[in-house]
Amino acid sequence: MNALRHLGGLTVAAVLAFSPPALATSYSSDVSDLWWVPTESGWGMQLVQEGSTVYATLFIYGPTTQPTWAGATLQSHGPGSYIWSGSLYVFTGPWFGSAFNPKMVASQQAGSMTFQLNTVSSGNLTYSINGTEVTKQVTREGLVLDDYTGNYTVGTHWLATACSNQAGNGDTAGTTNLVVNQSGNNMSMTWTLLNGQVCNYSGPYTQEGKLGEFNASYSCSNGDVGQLDMFEMTNRAGMISARVSGQSTNLGCAYSGYFSGIDPTLPAQLN
Repeated sequence: MNALRHLGGLTVAAVLAFSPPALATSYSSDVSDLWWVPTESGWGMQLVQEGSTVYATLFIYGPTTQPTWAGATLQSHGPGSYIWSGSLYVFTGPWFGSAFNPKMVASQQAGSMTFQLNTVSSGNLTYSINGTEVTKQVTREGLVLDDYTGNYTVGTHWLATACSNQAGNGDTAGTTNLVVNQSGNNMSMTWTLLNGQVCNYSGPYTQEGKLGEFNASYSCSNGDVGQLDMFEMTNRAGMISARVSGQSTNLGCAYSGYFSGIDPTLPAQLN
C-alpha cells in the first residue's frame, strides 16, 4: 500500500508510532551526556559517543580527598549491545597556573571501566582504580529545560498493533505537520495529517540530561483518544526527533516508533 495513502487513513497517534527503534547515533542510542548520582553531588562522569566508541571522563576524589580525574576509551561489546568496556587511566600534569610543559603530562593504567545503559536515561557504572572497585547506578544530569516551540515538517515511521479493527494495524511511513508550544514543563502539540485530520497532545515535559520526555494525553478529530510517551527527544536548532510508544484507550491500538523533523522558519546556523 502506498505510504501516503495509508497515512491519510490513520490517526495522528498512529503517525507518531514507529518501528524499528531510532538510533541517536549511527550505532545506538546516544549516551553522550553528563551522568551522576543525584544524591551524591560533587563528583560525576561525562560520556562522549562516536559510533561504537565512548570516551569517559571521571571527576572524582582520591584517597586523601584530592581532586582526581580519570579517563577511559570504551568499546561496545558488539552490535545490539548497550555495554561498553575499556582500560581506565589516571593522569597527572603541570600546574594550570604555570606555562604548559608537555613533558610533565603522564598517564598510568589504573584499572578498568564498564558502562551499561539500562534505559535511555539510566545505567550501571563499574570502575576500578588501583584495586579499589566502585559500582554506581547513574542517571543523566539535566541542567536546563530545552524549548521545543516551533512549527515542524516531520517524517514518521510507525507501527500500530492489537487494534480492535485489524484494518488499523500496520507498519508505514509518511510526512505531516507538527506545531509545538512549550512553557517550562508544560507542552502541547498539534499534528495535522495530509487529509486534514488533527490530533492534539498535552502533558508534562521533563528534561533527562540532553534528552527530553513528553508524557501526553491525546484526542483526535476522528474520536480516537489515548496516552502517548515521546522519549529520547532531541532538540537542535530548527530540528526535533523522538521515539514514541503509546496506547489508544478506545481503539485498542498499541503504537511504537519514531519521528524526525525540521522547522524551516529558523535561519541557517553557523558552520
